Amino acid sequence: MVDPTDRSRRLLAIAAAVALIGVATLAPVVSAHAVLSETDPRQGGHVEDVPETITLTYTGDGVDEILDVTVTGPDGREVTGNVSKDGEVATEVFVDVTDAGEGVYVVEWEIQSTDTHVVRGSWFFTVGEAALDPATLLASYQADDRGGGTVDTDPEYGQVLPTGLLYLAVVALLGMPVALVAALRPVADRSDMPRRVVDATVRRLLAGAAVVAAGATGVLLLASVRAADGTGVAEAALASRTGRVLLGQFVVAASAASVLSVHTLRDPAERESNAAGGRAWLGAAALAGLVLAAGLGLTSHAASQVGLPVGTAVTLGHLLGVAVWAGGLFAVAVALPAALRRTAPGDRRAAATRVLRRFSALAVAGVTLLVATGLGLTAWLVPSPASFLRTLHGSVLGVKLALVVVALGLGARSRYVLLERLDPTTADPGRLLARLPGGDRLPFVGPRRRPDGGPGEASGSDPGPVRAVVGTVRLEAAIVVCVLLVSGLLTATVPGVVAGVDDGPGAGNATVPVDAEGIEAELELVPARETDRGLAVTDGTPVVARLELRSDDGDPIELESTERVLAEHAESGTTLDPELEPMDAPGTYAAVLLFPETGAWDVRLNVWTGETFLDDAVVVHNEPAGAPDGDGAMQDDAREETSPFGLLLQSAPAGRRVGQTGRPWTAGRRRVRGGRGRG
Repeated sequence: MVDPTDRSRRLLAIAAAVALIGVATLAPVVSAHAVLSETDPRQGGHVEDVPETITLTYTGDGVDEILDVTVTGPDGREVTGNVSKDGEVATEVFVDVTDAGEGVYVVEWEIQSTDTHVVRGSWFFTVGEAALDPATLLASYQADDRGGGTVDTDPEYGQVLPTGLLYLAVVALLGMPVALVAALRPVADRSDMPRRVVDATVRRLLAGAAVVAAGATGVLLLASVRAADGTGVAEAALASRTGRVLLGQFVVAASAASVLSVHTLRDPAERESNAAGGRAWLGAAALAGLVLAAGLGLTSHAASQVGLPVGTAVTLGHLLGVAVWAGGLFAVAVALPAALRRTAPGDRRAAATRVLRRFSALAVAGVTLLVATGLGLTAWLVPSPASFLRTLHGSVLGVKLALVVVALGLGARSRYVLLERLDPTTADPGRLLARLPGGDRLPFVGPRRRPDGGPGEASGSDPGPVRAVVGTVRLEAAIVVCVLLVSGLLTATVPGVVAGVDDGPGAGNATVPVDAEGIEAELELVPARETDRGLAVTDGTPVVARLELRSDDGDPIELESTERVLAEHAESGTTLDPELEPMDAPGTYAAVLLFPETGAWDVRLNVWTGETFLDDAVVVHNEPAGAPDGDGAMQDDAREETSPFGLLLQSAPAGRRVGQTGRPWTAGRRRVRGGRGRG
């Protein structure tokens, strides 16, 4: 009889293992891709002279290959010079620029990171001492709602299926040979369960896994190379580390598929008479799985961020842990039922019990390795808990975590509930639940058995318990397949740390309703943001002040004379007075403000509409890049798109019209029909 205290400890151990696995599954995929973290000149910034070289700095996974960088000058012509990076895998990309005069320069870039993903984006900067054209500048800002830099954050759906299938194949190639040698064959050799059926079933599974791996790596290889000027696939692949790894993986997978297919199609009598041949196909599968897993480690995020040797080794250990658990589960779920069908009915329960006992020991070892390496990866790669709630990547990760917990729960049920029904000597922590009031009626506990054959204990030939165990194992294997396919989707989605790369001069615009009689007026500052101190902009960033004028009937109001926006520094008294220039839309005018000093600026309209004088004012804080907004957040922090999980757990305003709350806009003097003043 099992001590209830021991049962309680086992329950606690199972719960702790589930929690640790949940944490561990976060690790390999939280941080991904190469992140454009800094540019020189700064995104949306202003410089007096055209720089000879601009610099793009990346964090996260390194830049493996520069696919394209294009710089367009103010006249729309390309001014890109030599493009280079420092080293095979670099963090900085250097682009020489030809001087095309003053104006707006737009930089479009596309790179491939060491995790095989392609990341692209754009940003701009302005040059010159002359006044900037507000229409051109506003168009550049409006090209991206963050004002200054875009990054393509769409999931790479073309990589979802091949990446997920590659993970699935690697886990099968690594884990099924282990389960065959350590769990299935020993039982077959000591029972009536036919070893020939076990070997044949696993061999077919391994051949299929190798074919899937060859196809998946082939698709990923073709997607990663950029053949140009007649360059072949092999030559293009050899030009980058990622391409070389994928090419090697494809060759290994194709070779393993050939070897395993030949052994699968050979005459059964010839296979049984050739013991060396039997070891060859098993060794080929395991070796191919190990090489493919090493390739995944070399292109992993840990290899880029922690260091190639350490990151690769830890990722490889993580995959080995998954393979021993999940790959072995695949072999047991398919080969065991096939062999039991050819086993004498009286021996089926005993054979199934022994196989599951042996596999349980393997699964515990695999889960232990999975947890140990997963926690290490988590400590390196997880940026913050917030990224779990605010991105599509976090939502997919939540789905994966839920599936893993379900799979582990099914595994625990097989080991500690169903296996006890097969073998009365197996300890069952479920008995602890049966002691509770009504516990015997729980579907996964059942009535308490008696050693002498009481309720719930079937005879040795009863197929019911065997079918229950096999069905649960198959369901667990199916869920694990879904987990691995979801992992492919995770690698294709861009994490929030990349999706919100450096918002440049400021996140969003500030729309200000102007207090005026007889007209509808609205002023928009682009880019600007609202802080607890009021409106703020980033030092060195040109700000477009866009004024829209409408009559009460909605008709646009055309200005008959030159009007201005006035700005005065609160401490030094420095003043600016740019003219409001007409835009394409009727009744719309804009001016560019480039504040030369940091601090508070009093920005005031100085506009006569023909009937009404507008001189409303607002205080704008010109702050250095990286200054806190007042709530602890940095003004250039990455913005993350809210995920479905985040929407359920948090609520945040989509945007506020400045002036409706906090009233940073101050109504000034208003003169009607009686002349107009100039600040």
